[in-house]
Parts: sequence; structure tokens; C-alpha cells
Amino acid sequence: MASTSGEHTTSYSIYTNIYAPVVIDSSSSDAEGEELQKENCDEPDGLTAADVISNLALKINKTSCSRFNINRANVWDGAYRGFRRSSYSPNSGMMVKFSDDVGLAEEAIDTAADENEYFYTGRMIAVSIVHGGPGPCCLSPNFFMYLVGKDKTFEAPIDDITDEEIKKALLEIKNATSLSELRVITEKHSSMLQTAGCYRFMRTLEDKKKVVADYIQWYFIYRNHLSIQSFREGLATLDFLNALEQHPSLFFSFMCYTETRLTADLLENIFHVQFGPPGSSRRQEETRVISYWQDYLLSVEERNGSLSLEDILMFATGLREIPPAAIQPKPRLLFQTTSRFPVADVCANTIKIPVLHSYEDFKKPWIMASRTLLGLGFPKISKLINVFVTVPN
Repeated sequence: MASTSGEHTTSYSIYTNIYAPVVIDSSSSDAEGEELQKENCDEPDGLTAADVISNLALKINKTSCSRFNINRANVWDGAYRGFRRSSYSPNSGMMVKFSDDVGLAEEAIDTAADENEYFYTGRMIAVSIVHGGPGPCCLSPNFFMYLVGKDKTFEAPIDDITDEEIKKALLEIKNATSLSELRVITEKHSSMLQTAGCYRFMRTLEDKKKVVADYIQWYFIYRNHLSIQSFREGLATLDFLNALEQHPSLFFSFMCYTETRLTADLLENIFHVQFGPPGSSRRQEETRVISYWQDYLLSVEERNGSLSLEDILMFATGLREIPPAAIQPKPRLLFQTTSRFPVADVCANTIKIPVLHSYEDFKKPWIMASRTLLGLGFPKISKLINVFVTVPN
């Protein structure tokens, strides 16, 4: 759940004053998406994604709860049933019960990709983020810019098209070197172009650019208009779509695929370390062991082993990435002497590391402890929403 404390929120009146009418600039291009990706998550006025989400989360009623019955072998099916339940409310809290936790099994049910699934996928994303969970991190920058109204037209490279025959035809048109060759090629693919409404008589060689661009617009946007509209309606849950449109730079990295990975420094800084009293022998032991923890994170970052930093984050919090609302409650790192294994409490976002006498002793138990916990198959909402990638990246 997103925090409403002063640490992560701004005054609601200040927040609403930041909202302004969305203006669609027809001259926008893919470069805008690249610029958004490079921007710092903090806007000039200091507003962060966590601030926006905290205000959206004020609508959530913590005294009521919607229940989801999930089988880990088919997370989508259980989630889809839960979101479609007549009693479900996005303003209620969420309780997830896993059928396989008690040895029960559910049959996987294949469902057709109808318009409702796009709506519920959008709703799942909105609910996940506003309730403090992760974003999809899977949309293409081009589609995201179109989705939030930054681009009136959609542009994408031909390579983004997954149909090999269509891709081959467009490449032939694009690579035509003379007007006569272009006319022959467009006639050859006239049925394909007519289906998209972009077949025309080629007057100049430059006309090929317009034909290719128009077909790509049709392929990704026009033929999927109803699905995209349904997806947007789902994203409007809890007013999340409005937040996306007003602050796209804050949410770009949470909605779109990027190569950015978790770092050792970032993971280390996520946890608030609870040391013993200054000057005590306990404190001296803990300051020695914390250096083992820091070195182990660096070792994992350097890929020295089978674990990843994302695995360790999930071990402690049940999340593989940091959500837009930040991780709540704030993760804590404690010390313990009762076991040589690290112990995690994902409900409290707490990890207890063992106080051992050497770095070698410290790192050995990690693989066993993490594999055991990760082997339980902790679900995450991103597993649900990553099934939907409107535009292949």
C-alpha cells in the first residue's frame, strides 16, 4: 500500500494544481520517448512518482478487501476471475489466497483474447501501481507516447512487425530504388495495402515513405483501436490514466521496457539498517558483518553465482523490482545470531542477516536460503501484466 506519510506525499491541493490540460503535439516524435527515458524521475517542482501514487491511493478503503484465489501455474486465470467478480472494487484492499499452498490444484483454463481482457489488463496495471505494486515495464516507448497523448500519430520501425510476410513486403517497398520498381512492388502487394487503406498510385519515389508509415499506423493502431481503447479504459481505474497523461516522465521507466538493472548500491540503500547501541560489542560485530553484506551484493552484481540482485530483493520483499510508490513498509535489515542462514519476512519487508565470523561463512548459506524461498514461486503482479505487450519491443 502506498504511504500517505509526509515522507512520500505532497499537499493534495499542490498536487491538483500541477494538473493541466493535455495538449497533443502533432510534431512529436520517438525522440520524445528517448528524452523521457533520460529524464530524472523527479520533476522540476520536486514531484515524484511516489507522491502521485500516494495521492491516488487516498481513495483506497483499507477496511474492505477483495479476495483473489490464485493457482501459481495459471496466475492470469485466477486474477481475471477475481477482477471480473461483481463484488470486486479497485478501491478495496486485496487479499490473495493460493490454492496450491494447501495442495489443491486448479485446471488451467484457456480464454480468448477478447476486448474485456484488454480492459482488465489495463485495470490490473492501474490497481497494481496505485496499491503499491510494480508496473509492467514492457510497453514500447512509441506506444507509451501515443497512449499518453504525446504523439498524435504512431511511428515504429518495420522490425517491430512480428508477421514475417508483412515485414518482408514493407522492406521491399522501403528499399525500392526507382519509381518503376516501386510501382511494380506496390502492385504486387496491393491486396495487403488495400486492406490497410493505404494503396495508392505511386507518383514519386518518395511516396514509399508515406505508404510504409501509413501501413505501420494501421497495423499497430487502427486495426487495434477497440483493444487500445479498452486498455485505456482499464488504465483509467483509480484515475491512473490521468496521472500517466499529466506526468509521463515520472512513469516512463515503470511502464516501458528498459535495459536498466538493479545495482548493488541501489539495493543496499533500499534497506534501513538497524544497528545495536553505539560503542557496544554488538555494534562492533554488526559493522563488521554489514561489510560482508555489502561485498556479497557487489559479488552478485558481478554475476559471481547463480543469484541476481533481483532474487535477493524478492527474497526480502516478494518484489523483483522497485514499484513507483516505493516499497512500503520501508525495507529493514536486521542482525541475528540464532541461525547461520538469512531469514526474510516479506510481509514486513524485513531481512535478518546472520552474524558470522568470516565472509566465506557469510556467503555460503545465501544460495540455499534464497533458492528455498524463491522455490515457493512467489507471485507478483508483473507476472500478470507482462503477458500484455501491445507493441513488441
